[in-house]
Order: sequence, then C-alpha cells, then structure tokens
Amino acid sequence: MLRGDDGVSWSGKGAGCLCTVQPQQSSQEEEDVDPTRTRHRGALPPRRWCRAGSPKLNFSAAFSMRAWSCAHPFSITRLPLKHPLLYLPITSLAPRAHSVRMASTSQSTSAESRPSNADIKEHSYGVVPVALTSPPTLLLIQQRSKAQHWGIPKGHAEDGESPLTAAIRELEEETGLRATRFLRSPSASSSGPSREAHAELTASEVDEEQDGIQGEPYRNPRRDNQWKSNVYFVGLFDADVPAAGASALKLQEEEVEKAEWLDLDTAARRCTYEEGRQIVKRTQEWLKAYNLA
Repeated sequence: MLRGDDGVSWSGKGAGCLCTVQPQQSSQEEEDVDPTRTRHRGALPPRRWCRAGSPKLNFSAAFSMRAWSCAHPFSITRLPLKHPLLYLPITSLAPRAHSVRMASTSQSTSAESRPSNADIKEHSYGVVPVALTSPPTLLLIQQRSKAQHWGIPKGHAEDGESPLTAAIRELEEETGLRATRFLRSPSASSSGPSREAHAELTASEVDEEQDGIQGEPYRNPRRDNQWKSNVYFVGLFDADVPAAGASALKLQEEEVEKAEWLDLDTAARRCTYEEGRQIVKRTQEWLKAYNLA
C-alpha cells in the first residue's frame, strides 16, 4: 500500500502492472527498487515500475488529478474516485507527438524521398503576376472554399494545351488579367551590363523547360494523396495595373473569393502553403537578378 499526500492509502497494483510514482522534479538517473515494498510518509519512490511490454503509466497521486511526467505518448490517469483501485484509461497524444503529426500535414517532401517523374500523376500550371512598381508587387488570390487559402493562380491543362497556354488561360479565367510578357530565367540569360534588356520575353519566346519555376512536389489529399507538381511562369505587368484596383480585375466568382496586390515579402507570408511561399521567394530572386527588385 502507498500513502498519498492527503493521508489516503492506495495500492500500486492495477491494470496488469505494478507501479510506483516518480516525482516530476527529480532529474537524477533512475534506480531499480522493489515495486512491492511499502512506502511511508515522505518522498515518493524514485522510479515508475511496469511489467515488460506495458506502457509506463501516468497516475494522479492522492486523487488530486495532478499529472506526473510520462515518457510514453499514451497515458492512464487516475481520477478522484472513492475507491482507490478504480481508474479510467485516457488515451491521448503527448505534445511532442502532436507537433510531429501537425508538421506532416504541410505541403513538403521532407518526410520522404522526392518522387520520380513517373510517380507524379497530377500537374498544374500558373502565372505569377508581378507588377513592375517600386517595389514590385505580386497578385495573390484567395480561393472560395472551406479552407479559403491564399495562393498563386493556377490550374490543370486542358486537352492539347501546353503548360504556358494553360497557365495564361487559368490566370485570365480567375483574375481577368491577360499575361503577354514574361520573365526569362536568370540561368538562361546573358550576363553583363545589358542583362536587363534580355529579361522580358513574349509568349512565343518562352522556353517552357527553362523559363518556368518548378514547385516542390507534394501529395494532394483531395486526390487520393497522389503526388502533384506545379510549374509557374513569371508574368510581368505595368505599374498602373495595381493602381487601377478592382476595375482591372474580373474575378471568377465560382472559385475566387478575392485578390490583392502585395509586396513580395508580404505575399510570401500571406501564402497558406509552403510551396506558394517558396515560389514567391524564387520569383523575388529572379527579379533581383535583373535589378528589378
């Protein structure tokens, strides 16, 4: 029998295991003790005991519902019941386990290896609308959905469409903007003082392999968790487009809640998903390479 701080004695046996309770403030290395011995008033025994294969148990001493530390992510907590041998198992995730589970929901391939091209079953294409203001601004849209996430306009290609053609169409359908000028990839541009002159491309001059920004592949939970990949082209617009405000936009009522021109740093923070934030940062790097940001 063990005696709690309030003078109530109770047995350390229960649920197929023998337990003593370790105080939370003890940081010394645990030592084996006989789990069947009786304790007297004073410090708690130095360690928890459990049978082999059983999780360490988490008891509330002296029926006070005070939680003791528990190394196992699942715990059994003693309730303030009249009979000392009655307790209710409560299964819950430990804080550390919860944080790991939450981190795995983001759009990222950090938890597993990057998929091959054959593994990617879904593709979307979009245009990153950039107005050449000072400093440059970028248009983000908020989807009309339960999540109402913020991101870059994009969508699937229709039959016979090239990636760039699909991206231009999706931008026009969702925002009313028609992209005709695009930013060349810095890696494909010449170097030297005249580099800025080679920054802009027409649609016919765009190399879809080199002049697109490839997003990080991720699993799409809305399509059986299959791999998805997005490609974005940086579209350039005059500075007077954001100044025109809502009159320059024609939002797709079925899919778009609202749209907003933002500076690049704010746009990166506004994006709901990590993939969108990375695309905005890559766009900023491209603009800086041409002294446009």
